[in-house]
Amino acid sequence: AARLVWEAALNVAVLGARPMAIVDNLNFGNPGNPGVMWQFTETLAGLSEACEALDTPIVGGNVSFYNETDGVDIFPTPIVGMLGLADPMPRVSTRGVEAGMSIFVFGPPQSENVAGTAFQKIVLGTHGGRPNLPDAHVGRRSIETAIRIALTVEEAILHDVARGGALVTIAELLIPARCGAALDTPSLAEAFGEDPHRFVCLVPERRVQDVTRIAEDVGCPFETWGITSASDHLQFDDGSSMSLDRLGDVWSGAITGRMTGAAHA
Repeated sequence: AARLVWEAALNVAVLGARPMAIVDNLNFGNPGNPGVMWQFTETLAGLSEACEALDTPIVGGNVSFYNETDGVDIFPTPIVGMLGLADPMPRVSTRGVEAGMSIFVFGPPQSENVAGTAFQKIVLGTHGGRPNLPDAHVGRRSIETAIRIALTVEEAILHDVARGGALVTIAELLIPARCGAALDTPSLAEAFGEDPHRFVCLVPERRVQDVTRIAEDVGCPFETWGITSASDHLQFDDGSSMSLDRLGDVWSGAITGRMTGAAHA
């Protein structure tokens, strides 16, 4: 629950806005079940912890109990919406993703822990483990770095790393632009892990020093993942590749595929 707040904060930070306040929508099963009530109280504790660290009050929200089917409770499902204030408004470039942009991932290095991730659920078909906890000091540095880049490097394209991990985030940026990339080959955890406080930045070569200097001044670690290209593939340095057409079909057809039971990878 605390990670949700930090994720929402980074979501507005990559747009150049400072986190200000949140609303929540908390969904749980039958509160008569001690396990469900434990989930609820732990969620409140996590939200409070993160909001106090960020100084973002909860200004509204609601709680929904008794969400169950045939006596089986839903997984605890807290939802957070973050209000951010951009002052000044960032200058928005009319140029999008294009070939020759360096690809960075800012924030702490991804651990080998994939507990609670989409990768664990969809690929491994399991639930369990304990996701890594957020770190208030690290989180604030990532937020500050994202805000400064968004406000001062208008050509930079930023996106927080959340569901699916860093590789999915990069693909989200490349698919609509029809722009490929040459990437270092990540491990499965590096590609699909969802550790908190991480965001992707695509930036033209002439502004690379500007974004890295900001991160160094703030004390935010970063990694170089590769460079965008004019090809129609994601090409990895181990010789493997992914077609943008295939990625686009999977991305745009995910809901249809799930509803019709069509196989997808």
